[in-house]
Amino acid sequence: MKLKNNKNISKNNNIVLKNNILYDTIVTSESQRPRCKQRSIKFVALQNSWVFDPRLKGCDDFMNERLIRFTKIVLDVMFYGGIVVFFTLPLSLKFLGKYYSSMINEYFLFMLAVFGASGVFGIMIIRQLRKMMRTVIQESCFVYENVRSLNTMAVLSLCIVVMFVIKVCVMPTPATGIIVLVFFIAALFCEVLAHVFAKAVSYKEENDLTI
Repeated sequence: MKLKNNKNISKNNNIVLKNNILYDTIVTSESQRPRCKQRSIKFVALQNSWVFDPRLKGCDDFMNERLIRFTKIVLDVMFYGGIVVFFTLPLSLKFLGKYYSSMINEYFLFMLAVFGASGVFGIMIIRQLRKMMRTVIQESCFVYENVRSLNTMAVLSLCIVVMFVIKVCVMPTPATGIIVLVFFIAALFCEVLAHVFAKAVSYKEENDLTI
């Protein structure tokens, strides 16, 4: 009986030993799993659970910086391109009057005044946008300077509306009516956004004083 019991005990010990070795192997293999697989598993889990991973913030910041740079380049091209178009406007109107519509030659001075003044107002609007973009790059968006820029853009948009309303009275076209509507909406948008920025700036200053 003692020999049988000893044999049973040795068998049990061998089974326990094998189980321990198997457990150690599994734990070791789990701990030594490549980090890339662990990251991919975590990323999929975060995507499924809609949880933001702070490690992905650097990628978002990089994309935002590229978008800001692209926007700045577009505004610069529009600003300097608008200046070129303004100074070449007489030649452009003569070309259009010759090859597009004879009415442009009949109302040449009137068209030159309307499009010239509207061009100046448009260049000034882009200039205000470039000033606001500088505050975005400097990470100081909520300042009263941006509020003044938005108010200025609203006034300039209304000036363009007035110029094209005058044009509608002399030379009515569907495109002119659309331009009037677009810049009127732009003026309202800038004015509303200016009030929002003013509130945000006041709240920011209150928080700064509280801190």
